[in-house]
Amino acid sequence: MQRQIDEANTRAEETRTRMEEQRAAALAQQAAQQTAAIAATTTQTDAGDAAQVTTAIKKKKDPKKSSLKIASGATRQTSGTGLNVGV
Repeated sequence: MQRQIDEANTRAEETRTRMEEQRAAALAQQAAQQTAAIAATTTQTDAGDAAQVTTAIKKKKDPKKSSLKIASGATRQTSGTGLNVGV
């Protein structure tokens, strides 16, 4: 009976040691990934002649001026014609 207890204790100790080693390896890998994610590289570049290119600003079309022309004299004015506005 004591032999079984000793064997179980030995296996438990081996398992605990293996888990601690795996945990240490995982923490080291995680630290390496975080360091790589934070690492930044910078380079200095020459601005050249630093010339700015601009273009002329075009006028916006006036919404009040429309190309659609409706001649009111060309339609018959009877009841039911014209602008239908819901009340």
